[in-house]
Amino acid sequence: MVSDHPTAGGGPADDKPDVVAKRTERPAPRVLFVPGLQAAYRDGTKRGATFLPSPKPCPRGLECFMRDPDGSLIQVAQRTVAPPS
Repeated sequence: MVSDHPTAGGGPADDKPDVVAKRTERPAPRVLFVPGLQAAYRDGTKRGATFLPSPKPCPRGLECFMRDPDGSLIQVAQRTVAPPS
């Protein structure tokens, strides 16, 4: 599942003090949901992807961020807890 929306950008998070999201004007995939984040991280790393940081627990599962070849920041997440209905 990919969330397709523009991003307003933003400052660094506590666990990523050197990462700042750039503002985009056009809608673009920004969140990629995968069924197995650890496997996606291992495979992506082997293929040369840059992840910031390694997968970490979050309220609904695991998440990390990666940069695409253009430098855009993409959240990669695995949901293990269903969102509230």
